[in-house]
Order: sequence, then C-alpha cells, then structure tokens
Amino acid sequence: MTRIDELSLFELIRVIKERKVSCLELMNVFLENVKEYNKISNVIVSIDFQQCLKEAVNADNDLANNIYRGPLHGIPLGVKDNYLTSNYPTTACSDVLKEEDNKSIDAPVLKLLKKQGAIIMAKTNMHEWAFGATNLLSNIGNTKNPWNKMFITGGSSGGSAAGLAQRMFPLALGSDTGGSIRIPAACCGISGLKPSYSLINKEGVYPLSFSLDVVGPMAKTAEDLEIIFELMLDEKIKKEINYYKDYQDLKGMTFAIPVGSNFERTKDVESVFVKAIEKIKSLGAKVEEVELPFMKEALGAWKAILYSEATAYHQNNLKSKPNAFSKNVKLMIECGESISAVDYIKANQFRSIFIKEIDSILKKYDGFLFTTLPVSVPLIDEDELVIGNNKVSCQNSMTYLAWFANYLGTPQVSIPCGVCANELPIGLAIMCNIKEDFKLLKISKCFQTHTDFHKRVYKKIKVT
Repeated sequence: MTRIDELSLFELIRVIKERKVSCLELMNVFLENVKEYNKISNVIVSIDFQQCLKEAVNADNDLANNIYRGPLHGIPLGVKDNYLTSNYPTTACSDVLKEEDNKSIDAPVLKLLKKQGAIIMAKTNMHEWAFGATNLLSNIGNTKNPWNKMFITGGSSGGSAAGLAQRMFPLALGSDTGGSIRIPAACCGISGLKPSYSLINKEGVYPLSFSLDVVGPMAKTAEDLEIIFELMLDEKIKKEINYYKDYQDLKGMTFAIPVGSNFERTKDVESVFVKAIEKIKSLGAKVEEVELPFMKEALGAWKAILYSEATAYHQNNLKSKPNAFSKNVKLMIECGESISAVDYIKANQFRSIFIKEIDSILKKYDGFLFTTLPVSVPLIDEDELVIGNNKVSCQNSMTYLAWFANYLGTPQVSIPCGVCANELPIGLAIMCNIKEDFKLLKISKCFQTHTDFHKRVYKKIKVT
C-alpha cells in the first residue's frame, strides 16, 4: 500500500474529496514527518502544530457540512519565508526583519490558494533575502540535503525543496531570480517551475530584483506543478494564456540543446544528461544542438541588473541596520553601489536585443534542453568546483545555467532525470517560450510518465 505522503496531489485531491482520508489524518502524517526529519535538515522557520491541527479539523467540518472550498481543500502548503503570511511572521531568514511586525496579511497569491482550501502549514528556510543559491546563509542556520546531510540543498528556496523531498508537505512555494526554485529542485530530486515573467502576482513577496523575480510552485511531480500553477493564476491571466492537451509521446517535436559558452557540464553530469536525451528521443522527438550568441554579455548584464536592483531595495536597510545582514549577503548587496545608472540602462537595453535574438532561435523549436546544474550537488564545505577548464565558486556553479531563463523571462522547469556518482539527483532543465508554461508542463509530464526518477526518494522514505 502506498503511504499517504507519497500520493500525488491529484490523488490527494481525490481521496480528500471522496472522504477516504480525512484532512486531520493527512495533516498528522506530514506533521510527524516534520517532527522526525526537521531536526536533521533544518527546513522549518515557523510552524504552529496546534493551529495546523485546528485548521485541518475545520476543513473536515466543512466537508461534513457539504462545503468543499476547492481542489486544495485541507492540503498542507510549505511557504518560503519571503512571502507575507497572516499566521506567521516573515523574516526572509535575516535579522533585518527580526523585530518587524508583518504578520497581518497574506500575499495575494496565498489568498488565491487559501480560497481553494490550502492550509499554510509552515514557513520554510531560505538563503538570506534570497540572495544566494546554496542556502548556506540563513539566520536559523543552513539547510541540509535529505539525500545526504553532508551536501547542500541549493537555494534560495532550499527549505521548500528539502521539505518536499522529506514529505513534510505535499506542495511548496518558492521565488526565483536566477534559479532559486530550479536549483534546489535539482539538488533535492523534486520538480520546480520558474513561470514566465509576470504571470503570477508577486505582490507581498519580499523582492531581490524586481525585474527578474518570479514566484512559483514546487512539488513532487510535473503533474502536481500543473495543478497548483493554474490555481496561482489570476482570472485575467487564465483567459490570456494558452492551454495544451496532454502528450502521450513527443512525436513531431524538435528540441535544441544549447552548446558553447555557459553550457558546459562536468563528465559526471553529462553522462546522466545523455541518457535523459536518449529517453526523449525514444518518445519520438528530434534533438539537435544549437549555439546561442552573446551568452557572456548577457550574463554580465543579468548581474548588473540583479545587483543594482537589490542595492536599490536595501538602501535604507544598509543605512539603518548594517549589522543585521550576514557578512557575505551584505557584501553582495553593496556590490550594486559600484554599478552606474548608465551601466544599468545599458544592461536593460541589451536585454531587449538579447531576448529578440534568442526568441528568433527558440521559436524554431519546441524547447531547449540542458541540465539545471552543470555539476553534481556540492558538499556543504565545497567552496570551488571545476567546470570545463575553469574554476568556479560554489555559488556561481549553481547559477551557471539557471540565470538564463530569468534574463529572458521564459518559463523553465527542473525535473529529476537521474543520479550522479555521489548518489544525489540531477535535474533536467526544459525551457519553452514566454507564456508557453502549460506546454512546458505537458512535456515534463510526458517525460515523467515514461520515467521513474521523480518517484525515487532518499533511503529513509521508501514507499511501503
């Protein structure tokens, strides 16, 4: 028999609606996982066990009175600690917000999900202010990878990813400025979606870089991502976006593998990627390589925008609470002070040119395929890695391939596609064109229908 915490969101929706499993029973299962595993992985920033149980009982009472709030009725949700929540304080895992009284409202996207019955179960650990891709800098301590506690979870949404991998909740939310949903999804063996820019309302989520930031879902499977993604959309957006039918295979599709600068991978990762591409070909798709122009220039421009906007947002905090930041995050925020207004404007002007250039290539294909990370999951104490002939910091190795989608504004997923020699997961990155989010999710679902990588979990949690 499959454990309750291994059921997909689709299955959980069904068993709750049909009252085969009570909301209280479901909540208790996830709370027990929190009690058992959080002391190892340090996922949770805030949780109120009694309040969670009370809300689950209320959800059961509603069902008893024939009140069904929506597809997420009674479903627990893990929320990254940069989303404003009415039941928990929001700290962005920084001492800057330690004394702030911001426990009064929910971010609009959370209001949408609560209206559909979701229970905000916990706030999850993150890299301070979302300014880092390792999750090693947090005022409650770093997260640890559920597959092996000696390795990083990736970040900045590392708590959401690790909590999903350890079945502390069936769904989670993250934010993404240069890979912060996809990087930890890859490291922890779960599925994550960075949506097209501006599709989901990010009001009420503390920003890092307003023109690069998106918010999005994280889940065990692409099917689960599709369900929650649609529920996160405003009604106006739902009318504007294209929907696609499920794909039984990938016949008639053509994908491109970007090669050249910024798309190098280690041999270990490449060997896993090659097998994933063979699977995609076996489903009927054609795959060819393509070299993308101006990648180095675009990376520099992305950094200029990121640092400038982060500094602009934190300017007052840097003056009033300079010692409340961790040293490394403060240094990165201060980097924006050296970028001139002229450089910032040029970075945005180049962005428009680059988007048109890549769009002219991407529209010839059904999507781009690469790996979420160019390296296998790093150890917690691993400061430097080698990619190709270059030594790269752990932080930069995480964003090495991921920043690309944020600069373009395109949707991208990370879904599990195998494990490396260190027995930790590798993520397959699939990118489609702007507002082709549902097409992207249908392709991802097709891949997962014909593979079982998304069903593999670390040794302590096996399906019984």
